[in-house]
Amino acid sequence: MPSTHIERYIRSIFVQNIPGGIIDDLFRQMLGQFGALIHFHMFSDPNTANNTNEQNIQTQRSYAFAEVSFLFITRGSRDASNGI
Repeated sequence: MPSTHIERYIRSIFVQNIPGGIIDDLFRQMLGQFGALIHFHMFSDPNTANNTNEQNIQTQRSYAFAEVSFLFITRGSRDASNGI
């Protein structure tokens, strides 16, 4: 019976051009679907942050940095796949 191997990876993710109106709590939930969210910070683009009226809200943009922890579960020996 093959053994189970679990590996944990932490990845830094940069996301840009987040549309105006997306709040950071919603974005945290979206990223949390892919792994445990370790660190998250969302910034407003200073070039578009002043677009606050209803018509210009669509032109607001943000960007975010996140660290997400992923678990990968594999079966069998890792060495068996070497050379493939």
